[in-house]
Amino acid sequence: MCGRNGPVYRVMANALKVDLDKIGELSLNYKKDLTISSICTVFAESEVISLVSEGEGLEDILYGIHRAIADRTMGLINRLGGVQQEVIMAGGVPKNIGVVRAWKRSLTHR
Repeated sequence: MCGRNGPVYRVMANALKVDLDKIGELSLNYKKDLTISSICTVFAESEVISLVSEGEGLEDILYGIHRAIADRTMGLINRLGGVQQEVIMAGGVPKNIGVVRAWKRSLTHR
């Protein structure tokens, strides 16, 4: 789920029947730190649908998606030598406060 994350978020918002513009704010209210382990968007979508059917909270699932993307991206960055100075996010995804918070968490827990 790394690189071109906008489409990933569109798929997940659609699967969860949530407005794409709301997923960041909603995820800030998470109570449970769920793990989304699939890397492939299709498998991650299936995992998310399973979490919904298991009764997991929407906010928890959304935060899990953000954290999964942030953690996997940090894993790739670390394989390339890690963060040397600053991190800059580009594109539309940084407008999502949930993913920005997950990134900050990932950067402080490296």
